[in-house]
Amino acid sequence: MDSQAALASALELHHAGRLAEADEAYRRIAADSSRGPDALFLRGVIAQTDNRSKDAVVLMARAIALQPEAGHFYIDLGTAFQADGRLDDAARSMQRALAFDRASVAASHNLGQIAYAYARLSVHQRDASDLIGAERSMRCALSLGPSLPEAHFAHGTVTFSQGLCVAACTAFRRALQLRPDFAMAASDYLFVLCFRDDVSREEVFAAHRTFDARHMRPIPQLPPRPRAGEDPSRPLVVGYLSPDLRAHPGGNFLSPMFMNHDPAQFRVIGYYSNDINDQFTQLCSAGAQAWVPCKDLSDQELAERIRADGVDILVECAGHMSRNRLAVFARRPAPIQVSFPLYPNTTGLETIDYRVGDPYFTPPWLDRFYSEKIMRLPETCACYQPGYEAVEPAERLPALANGFVTFGSFNNIAKLSPTTLRMWAAILQAVPNSRLVIKWFGLGVEDPAWLSRRFLAEGVGRNRLRFLGRSPGVYAPYRDLDICLDPFPANGGTTTSDALWMGVPVVSRAGDTTFSRAGLGLLTNVGLPELVAHDEQGYIDLAVSLARDPARLAELRTGLRERFTRSPMMDGKRYLRNLEAAYREAWQRWCLGD
Repeated sequence: MDSQAALASALELHHAGRLAEADEAYRRIAADSSRGPDALFLRGVIAQTDNRSKDAVVLMARAIALQPEAGHFYIDLGTAFQADGRLDDAARSMQRALAFDRASVAASHNLGQIAYAYARLSVHQRDASDLIGAERSMRCALSLGPSLPEAHFAHGTVTFSQGLCVAACTAFRRALQLRPDFAMAASDYLFVLCFRDDVSREEVFAAHRTFDARHMRPIPQLPPRPRAGEDPSRPLVVGYLSPDLRAHPGGNFLSPMFMNHDPAQFRVIGYYSNDINDQFTQLCSAGAQAWVPCKDLSDQELAERIRADGVDILVECAGHMSRNRLAVFARRPAPIQVSFPLYPNTTGLETIDYRVGDPYFTPPWLDRFYSEKIMRLPETCACYQPGYEAVEPAERLPALANGFVTFGSFNNIAKLSPTTLRMWAAILQAVPNSRLVIKWFGLGVEDPAWLSRRFLAEGVGRNRLRFLGRSPGVYAPYRDLDICLDPFPANGGTTTSDALWMGVPVVSRAGDTTFSRAGLGLLTNVGLPELVAHDEQGYIDLAVSLARDPARLAELRTGLRERFTRSPMMDGKRYLRNLEAAYREAWQRWCLGD
């Protein structure tokens, strides 16, 4: 059999799925015929099919060395490089393919996929405290294709991680102009809008409703579940769907739900769309009556699984944040669907019926900015579970040893709005020799010049600032702080709770949006409403007066952890009884046809 016929015979085996036989046939052809480069390349394709990307790279590179003008070889080699995590090599390979054929749809599409991989790498490197590396990845993505939506998505991801919210919004809008169905970019755009102090509540609400109309409503819903014969008083199945049932703000505020539900009245199912397994994951899974890892299920598969599990009330716990599964809720797998208040705004979805709230975080006059009906609990909309680190609050005021007051914020630096920087600068200028510690992922690797410049524009020199990145533990760095400063309009939630747990008072400012009222809810429930200001000058005066009164500050700090522990913010059983009553009322309304 000549080499051409042998190759055709091997291809038949390959197309029939008889990969081991095809691989052996290709090996024989590569050893002794003029079709060796083709055979080597096809052996690489089989290796890639078997998820042996390293072998695929070696075989395809050998084929290209023998036949360097085979432009189509470079596309598959690039795919193999990408599968092996070698994004720079993958990009170069795709660019070589385009050099042979500028009209190659496959090469252009794959460059877009590599740009998207760079975007995801940006997110990963941010989590690994490397914003400089994330910046580099984003620049690579933009250089790969300035007309690729994925490149602009990468740009938005990184600029948001640097706290540059206006630039992030611009990048996400550009991604959506290039690809109108890019739902992930649309969700990220909405999340960034929540942090801005120059966008009105009306604009933010309208943008969320537009997202629903464009991206969610076109998704077909599952057939409605019949109401006939349902018992308003029977035990209910509640499902919690989240990627953050782990050491994360999700873990701090979601784990109490799994630990404290009444098992006689509620069967709890955890739908966990992540593969991290830590102490919080184990705490949640131990408290659930069923646990469903669902990261690899499609939205349709997951919706069908939830329907098959007989879930009565399905709770989404990510909003428009990373790894959200809002498209599952668009399919309406459960008769009652609820949004948990980790995301600081409405989801905008018509298929989500309720939003958990409270009198402080979501007062009645904010109802018109929610597509959901507010399920308003009497005290707090969430309950805090501390992490597992055995770290005690500082015994003495750090200022007594340091000789100066140390303010601090461990919030996402995207919360450092122009308003926040202006207020913080005024506080530092009014308290001589004081320092401000800012801690967030990425700030500890290299000096964040972009952040220093923003403070310098407000009159605060680098010598007044200390930047910290990731630390081995969450709580120990709080021992060095005298007072925490809550950002505005994007208040802290987990960080404020962490500070109170570590005995550090928090000065907050309440506004007219949900995000700007998190501090009000927390501090009121702890019995410290006097630490909440309601305008800019009041916030500045409150922080300055506290810094100038070490006796009062020391008194506030004494027993603050115990005070927090006794509050509704940490009483899981009390919180769950209120939440369960709201769930039961929603179920009874549904049974009655409302």
